[in-house]
Order: sequence, then structure tokens, then C-alpha cells
Amino acid sequence: MQSLPSWFTSIDDFREHLSDPDQRERLLVQLQQFGFDQEQLTRLRHSFSADACDLFDLLAFLVFEQDMITRHQRANAVRDQQAFFDQFHNDKAKHFLDFILSRYEEVGSAELARDRLPTLIELSGLGTIRDAGQVFGGNAGKVLQAFKSLQSQIYMI
Repeated sequence: MQSLPSWFTSIDDFREHLSDPDQRERLLVQLQQFGFDQEQLTRLRHSFSADACDLFDLLAFLVFEQDMITRHQRANAVRDQQAFFDQFHNDKAKHFLDFILSRYEEVGSAELARDRLPTLIELSGLGTIRDAGQVFGGNAGKVLQAFKSLQSQIYMI
């Protein structure tokens, strides 16, 4: 973990990287190259009694001495941001975003990976990516944009 601070200039830089699903995946690959695979990270999380926390919180605690909060606290804080949800005019879109928050609370940040989006759409009952695109007012790109925006909200807490 001593090398991690040199990867990021500040906690805000770290937060920005982890809030983007693609950059988060690259970070996980880099951590693996340094010997921190998923099993090691799980053990580390357990040793700090941080099983209910996001990887972001564990690493921010270790590297930047930030307080840890649980995924549940993060998700509820996002749910309380009515302005975020108000930008989506379709109730199905709002329910889908809340569904993602629930999955994040239950499973963790693995549910926020870009490649999980089609599965999340299906599990939520929205149908296909094309159907979800319609719910979000256009095309699949708008669904991805909302998915990324939700993640920014999660990590800005």
C-alpha cells in the first residue's frame, strides 16, 4: 500500500478515479500486479472489520487516513440527494438507479463494473439495453451516462 499514494495526487484524485468504472477496473488490475488480488483485498477488508465497506473506503482509510463508511451509508446518502434523481423524468429510470444502489449495498462495487450493466438491466426488469435506452430518453449511451453519474454520486459522499 505504500506505493498507492504515488498513483494519486490527493484523496479527490483517488475518488475521481474510483468513481469511473473503467478507471476502477484498471486500478484493480494494478493492485493485482502488486500482489493484492481479490482474495487479498477481502482478507485486508476483514482484518480491518470493513466487510460492509467499499474498497474505496478501505484504501482511503489506509492511504489517506479517511474515515470509513459502509456501502449502506453511501447508498442511503445518494438516495437522499433528490436533485440527482429529479434529473430523470421517468420513474422506471429512477427505480433502475435505486435497484443499482441496492445491488451495490448487497454485493459491493463489483456490481458497478461496466460489463455488469446489461445484466443489471435484465435483473431489474427493464428488459434489454435498447428498452433501458428508451426509459432514459434515448439510447444505450444515456443509460451508460446515468450509470456513471450514479457512481460519481456514490463516491462523492
